[in-house]
Amino acid sequence: MMVQDQKLVDEVIAKYVGLPFVHNGRDPKTGVDCLGLIHCLYKDLGIDFPADDGAYIEEDWYVTDPNRYLRNLLQLGVAVEKSELQKLDLVYFYIKGTVRHAGIMTSETTFIHTLQNRYSRITRLARYWDYAFAGARRLI
Repeated sequence: MMVQDQKLVDEVIAKYVGLPFVHNGRDPKTGVDCLGLIHCLYKDLGIDFPADDGAYIEEDWYVTDPNRYLRNLLQLGVAVEKSELQKLDLVYFYIKGTVRHAGIMTSETTFIHTLQNRYSRITRLARYWDYAFAGARRLI
């Protein structure tokens, strides 16, 4: 599916700024984790993105199955080079050596995401996030 209405895209993105972090959260009314943010935002735009792999996600999943997140992300869309990023591409990042964080590009240089114990926000893909960048997928 190709999302054409950029005003609608910007309105949906704005709706997700400031949501509280909730582990395994999949509801914008109560809070989301980074995967829940992606699922809900894409869903509002009519883009199919699975909420999870069907299993409860333990808080320390990256210890018992460190490739879980990456394994599931690599099944989606097509790979995108960092130099070709555009709005609505899914980006994912290494945190302490494991891919365990993701967000959605809001422009060619910024992305929306949520971090543990914080709120969702738009951040520049620079400094730390540029260094931690692990890859990107395009779903539309």
